[in-house]
Amino acid sequence: MKFPKSICFALCCVVSAATHAGAFNAVTYGDTVAKDIASEVTEQFTVRYPTSKWSVFVWTASGVTDKGIPHCTGIAGVVRKGTGAFPIKRYWTTSFNPDENGSKTVGELRAWSVRCAKSAVANMMSDSLEKMYLAPQQP
Repeated sequence: MKFPKSICFALCCVVSAATHAGAFNAVTYGDTVAKDIASEVTEQFTVRYPTSKWSVFVWTASGVTDKGIPHCTGIAGVVRKGTGAFPIKRYWTTSFNPDENGSKTVGELRAWSVRCAKSAVANMMSDSLEKMYLAPQQP
């Protein structure tokens, strides 16, 4: 069965658009990488903040207190592509779990960082798209 060229072109455009929906850039510091937060980034975000100009900023840290309680902090924001500075508007998450005290492996601490990063990004995605980015003030 042969399809007219116009139908084939239209199908290619639809497949291409579907493949690129949700693409985003990320600037990450700590144990988290872009694929760790991909499930939290919404399509509405990627439409408002295209990859050609914007990046999701994520900073994470995790550790264990002197009493053996694991903790993590995640910070998310929106920055212009190509910059790595902390965003002015930040979305924070901090987590402690006293039920899991004791030493943690590097992999377990990384998992904590990923949870905090995802939570911080989800927090950011819950805000109005227009409020996520705050431009630096010029002197």
